[in-house]
Amino acid sequence: MNSGLWARAWMIGLAATALTALTACNSSVGDGSAPAGTPSIDYDLVTLSGEARQEITNDWMSALLAFELRDPDPARLGRVMNRKIEQALAGARAYSHVRFQSRNYQTVPEVDKDGAFIGWRAQAQFSLEGADFEKNGALIGALQAEGMVVQRVDFTVSPDRRREAEEALTQSAIAAFRHRAEVVQQALDASGFRIVEMNLDDIRNGGGQLAESRMMMLSKQSAVPLASESGVTELVVRVNGRIQLTAD
Repeated sequence: MNSGLWARAWMIGLAATALTALTACNSSVGDGSAPAGTPSIDYDLVTLSGEARQEITNDWMSALLAFELRDPDPARLGRVMNRKIEQALAGARAYSHVRFQSRNYQTVPEVDKDGAFIGWRAQAQFSLEGADFEKNGALIGALQAEGMVVQRVDFTVSPDRRREAEEALTQSAIAAFRHRAEVVQQALDASGFRIVEMNLDDIRNGGGQLAESRMMMLSKQSAVPLASESGVTELVVRVNGRIQLTAD
């Protein structure tokens, strides 16, 4: 056999070997179905949910305050504002367990009704938060005495307490989900069930913000927010999922 015929025969043999291997591979894969013995989950499916909720007294207070100054001289305005900011931060250090820090600072031009420039307005914002309402209120009063204005006061559940409550509610919500699954199982005369899919959602309802009338009082005097005004927050953990009913 000459070299051309030999090479052609070799290539035909190689192609036949590859085709045999491919056929064997396709035979083992089949139509993509699960291996024998694996239960199907495309029938006897039921979608249901369970939830747990709890009202918790808000134990965390946060406030937004600001200095606002006006002056036609921007340099003088900056010096006065910087001095006020330094004094506020220094005075807040005396109130332990209260988180107080500077936030936004901006200076913008002001114009009259005809659009003519009349000067500059600067605003420096601060955030205050903590669990000790008495100390929070005392610091707010001291800052108001220095000319600071309260822009917002909110009451929520503290991070640690919220986490503890959500962990307990998660267990209760899952228990409620399982109970409903058992009710469905019994109602449909199934021998059992297995959980196919489960999703958890946490929801917060409530929280408290001081009423507008109370905010106006706070902005004008050294009034201390009372714990009785903090309100409650409703925490909800909801479980959604699917189960598959099983037979004997």
